[in-house]
Amino acid sequence: MTKTNITIAIIVLLVLVGGAMYLERGEDPSYSSNTPQATTTQSTSTDAGGTSTTTEAGTKVSGEVTSYDASQTASDGPYVLTIASGDGEVTVEVPSMGLSACAATDNIADMSNISEGQTVSVLGDKQDNGAIVPCESSDHYLRIGEDQGDTSGGTTEGKAIIGTSAGGHDIPAYTYGSGGTRLLFVGG
Repeated sequence: MTKTNITIAIIVLLVLVGGAMYLERGEDPSYSSNTPQATTTQSTSTDAGGTSTTTEAGTKVSGEVTSYDASQTASDGPYVLTIASGDGEVTVEVPSMGLSACAATDNIADMSNISEGQTVSVLGDKQDNGAIVPCESSDHYLRIGEDQGDTSGGTTEGKAIIGTSAGGHDIPAYTYGSGGTRLLFVGG
């Protein structure tokens, strides 16, 4: 082949790859994953401390886990959490199949660390069945031991997963105390 044929082949290849990338991202030229999210449009809370907030980024719920069901994961169904929030009982469904392909993979707590009675905070899309799924955006999350709506200055004891070790294990942070003095222990 001549240099001209090689050059033409490279140009055709670049056009094909560029076209495929354009189609993958969508037809809207203003597409950007760095678009700032809107502010809160609705918020409620209860005496029990649970909160529910709706934003353009999704629906945020925090509160106590009243039910944890992993029985559907055997057939690639979701993990199902029920959380006591400002809107009453809210269902959260975390996909088990394809969780590694979830847009929020790094923001989803290890489901084996969640149990009834823990406080969790979730941001996700509300589905037609009313369940919240924290997987459609990289902004979504499921965190253990966080209640972002609690600004009362009361006790903020709990456990939160703050990272992952090189070996793939969760790194927990334990917080004890209230008011001006708090203790934070990191590690297990």
